[in-house]
Amino acid sequence: MLISEKPYFDEQIKEKKRKRLLKRLAKDKNIRHLQLIVRVFEDSNLLQIISHAEKKRMIKRGKKISLVGVAKGMDGAQSVVTKIVMEVIDKHGIINAELVEKELIIKWDS
Repeated sequence: MLISEKPYFDEQIKEKKRKRLLKRLAKDKNIRHLQLIVRVFEDSNLLQIISHAEKKRMIKRGKKISLVGVAKGMDGAQSVVTKIVMEVIDKHGIINAELVEKELIIKWDS
């Protein structure tokens, strides 16, 4: 799993916990009660909101995913996705997968 160079966080997650969460996610440690916002390689969906367990299932199925955001609960995740989409639309006037990957600085391995 790739982690975006510019991950977004729910406002409920304090600055102090953000680095620790990213380290735990990079080591594939189990994290409950959080929703992950991910971009799946070569998928028609721009962004997906998934649980940590679903992330593990996706990786097991061989999907390439990039973590772009972390949130507490579904409401927080929806606000993070809205924030990402609105930033891309404000900057470019349109939204598509290529622009989302460019703005979130997602570099897929070849």
